[in-house]
Amino acid sequence: MRILVLCTGNSCRSQMAEGFFSAYGGDDIEILSAGLEPGGVNPLAIKVMAEISIGISGHTSNNLNEYLDIEFDYVITVCDNAAQKCPVFRGSKSHPERTKSRQGSRRTDQESHPELPPGSHPEPASLVPSEAGVEGRLPNRVHWPILDPASALKSSSEKAITEDEVLQVFRKIRDEIGQKIKAWLKTAK
Repeated sequence: MRILVLCTGNSCRSQMAEGFFSAYGGDDIEILSAGLEPGGVNPLAIKVMAEISIGISGHTSNNLNEYLDIEFDYVITVCDNAAQKCPVFRGSKSHPERTKSRQGSRRTDQESHPELPPGSHPEPASLVPSEAGVEGRLPNRVHWPILDPASALKSSSEKAITEDEVLQVFRKIRDEIGQKIKAWLKTAK
């Protein structure tokens, strides 16, 4: 299964998610992350992930344009901006039954998408023409609206906030992302 995690800067949330998917996903998952406007991996994200023995210091901050020609099973957006501006990616041809099972009936998100944990918001899959005229499919889209921990840094410049308080925000977001990914992996495999 190939997954792309997308956010605005590819500096905190998507980097932490990539780290968790790599640590918890096993050999069945190929994980990539990207940003609309990559800004480098945040050193505090690296620090809080290292606290739980997940290394992301070797990660790079990548632009989503690097991945437009890659087929994905899932594209997971972790911020509203990325969800709104996410381009169309081609889906993997390895799971055509997912597209067929989504056509026809109107069911709740959880009934239609048992692979998604509660609180995930799928976007509908649809068929797309390929260059050869054969239909392909779009990847499953999942949206997890997660607060940007770097916003605590912006707040710290406006008012007195300690480095420890900023780290607490990063840890809280790290733990939220880790819990979402653990729950999602239980249902997606």
